[in-house]
Amino acid sequence: MIDKPILMNGSNVGAILAGRKSQTRRVSEKARYAVGDHLWLRETWAVRPEDNRPFYRATYAGACEIPWRPSIFMPRWASRLTLEVTAVRYERLQEISEADAIAEGITWQTQHQGQIGWYEVYGDWHGQTQEVTAVKSYAVLWDSINGKKHPWNSNPLVWCYEFKRLDAQEAAK
Repeated sequence: MIDKPILMNGSNVGAILAGRKSQTRRVSEKARYAVGDHLWLRETWAVRPEDNRPFYRATYAGACEIPWRPSIFMPRWASRLTLEVTAVRYERLQEISEADAIAEGITWQTQHQGQIGWYEVYGDWHGQTQEVTAVKSYAVLWDSINGKKHPWNSNPLVWCYEFKRLDAQEAAK
């Protein structure tokens, strides 16, 4: 088991906390993680001056007068989430299944602005289009994050990492 950092934006962190996200796809030449690796999440954070304890933008409600620190600079001690890699595979992006798109955090919304369909409900972007499948909704999400370098239509090779969230005792092992 190797302990490694992984960057996640606030919406991904929220989906993990809600139990909706158990996969992530990354474009890279070689696998960064292996089955059994522990991934500690780097996310946008700040430190309370009164007690030097971290708090996190993904779950902080209200205005914050303390400057947020970028996720890339989060040290291990400040991370609140640890994941264990349970499976790794290399595939074309468009090989994603409906079940995989749901495991990426795509959710079904029965009512959103009067529409019914699959929505990506991350951060400030709440699925502005109503898609007929989770995969199509994931394609919209993919392009919103990776579209400049690796658009959905280019069908890049990706590493798919499946993971489970560890509780504090499991993460300490």
